[in-house]
Order: sequence, then C-alpha cells, then structure tokens
Amino acid sequence: MSDCSKGGTPDPVPQVQAVTCHRDSAHQISIPIQRDQVREWANRTGLEIVYEFSDRGKSQRNVPA
Repeated sequence: MSDCSKGGTPDPVPQVQAVTCHRDSAHQISIPIQRDQVREWANRTGLEIVYEFSDRGKSQRNVPA
C-alpha cells in the first residue's frame, strides 16, 4: 500500500467487474445494439465487463400450461 503523503503514488482503485446478458426481446432491440449500449454505459460508470453472453431465444408470454 502506497502512502501519497510521503511521495508515493496512490494504489489503483479496483474496478467493479460485471457480467452482461443480452437477449432477444419483444421490443426488437437487436443483441448487437444491446451489447453496444451496455458497453457504453459500463465505460461511463467505471464497470469492467469480464464476461458477456447472449440468448437468442425469445421469451414467451401468456403461454397456456
């Protein structure tokens, strides 16, 4: 651990790590667009994306049992 008051450099701030999931949705936002939007948001908020995965299956609503 460095002590800045004695001329050292500050320890690097650890970056928060995140995993992202992109899914086809009823809103028709493509996975590549979702991925780009999430990456931009992560960069702005200081998150490090360490793993990304996608689900190309569409969710189904009101499916009879």
